Amino acid sequence: MPISGITTNYVGRSIDIHIMQGVDPKKADAHPVTLSFGKISNYCTGIQKLVQRFAILLLTELGSQPNSPEFGSSLLLDLRKTSSQANIGELTGLINTACMNVVSFLRNFQRTSELPADEQIDTAVLQSVQTSGGRIDIRIGILNMEGASTVFITPLPINQ
Repeated sequence: MPISGITTNYVGRSIDIHIMQGVDPKKADAHPVTLSFGKISNYCTGIQKLVQRFAILLLTELGSQPNSPEFGSSLLLDLRKTSSQANIGELTGLINTACMNVVSFLRNFQRTSELPADEQIDTAVLQSVQTSGGRIDIRIGILNMEGASTVFITPLPINQ
């Protein structure tokens, strides 16, 4: 898995540099999260690391990684091909397919690695899709193998 090269072993656990700035695990409500490196790097592990891995796969264009052509999803490419007039049913189908492919990729990766249960995906379920002013807001519930769940929310662009 290409993102494994950026992990560091720390007291028996690997940690990732946290690129999802604004995540506050103490907050249960939705709050803004940006994909960037912060001014002060911090780390993530556990379910946050799983959500970050899921987001990177979902938002990386399939085939864009030269050494791992199966890494990523076709979601952004499919959305670029989609008209802004697409209905929620069409969008839901595209997003569900991408999520299913990401879960499958992660499960295959998990079979060949020794990840802790809280960093392994059990399932991801699309909870809602809303369109607003040239973007789609998606809400995905993620359940790890330890039984903990969280919700990943992201706005995505759609062609105008």
